[in-house]
Amino acid sequence: TLRPGVLRVEAGGSTYEYVVTGGIAEIGTQGVSVLAERAVVKGDMTQDDMDAMFDELQDAYTRAKQAADGDTGPVDGAAKLLADMAAVGSEVGLSTKSPNL
Repeated sequence: TLRPGVLRVEAGGSTYEYVVTGGIAEIGTQGVSVLAERAVVKGDMTQDDMDAMFDELQDAYTRAKQAADGDTGPVDGAAKLLADMAAVGSEVGLSTKSPNL
């Protein structure tokens, strides 16, 4: 499972970087396959992209909190994803909003 962060891919002697909101990585005998929920080339990231990614995770946290019915596991998981996305902003040199927990 991928958490929000910067995904670095090394291929053909080059390194490519993508900002992802999460997803799945599968390691097989032929290599690695990544299915990202949302990905943007790190060098192409804008403040609008960062705000949109953050807002999506903030909404997911709010929905998890509303549906929790005493089960804090999904709420805690959503809060961790939101905190990870806030940390990504520092990694790529963009600001993030403060999580509304």
